[in-house]
Amino acid sequence: MAETGILIVEDTNTVSIGLKKTLEQAGYNILRIATSGAEAVEKALALGPEIIPLPFPKREKSPFLYFILFFLNEYFSPQKMQ
Repeated sequence: MAETGILIVEDTNTVSIGLKKTLEQAGYNILRIATSGAEAVEKALALGPEIIPLPFPKREKSPFLYFILFFLNEYFSPQKMQ
């Protein structure tokens, strides 16, 4: 599993450190922890992780909605699926 790169997207330090520790103990390679939607997009494009666990947006203007919408548009739009 060490080859599986994970980009953690979480803005709460306690949660991100706990998740990182748990995933590393399970044998995963944590590439980076992104704390904003913009940083998540930048790091995902630069690092090419296989897995990106995301927090559930807790509010309408969550910065992570930007990240989610970017990737849905970039990789799963009807034009890209052809």
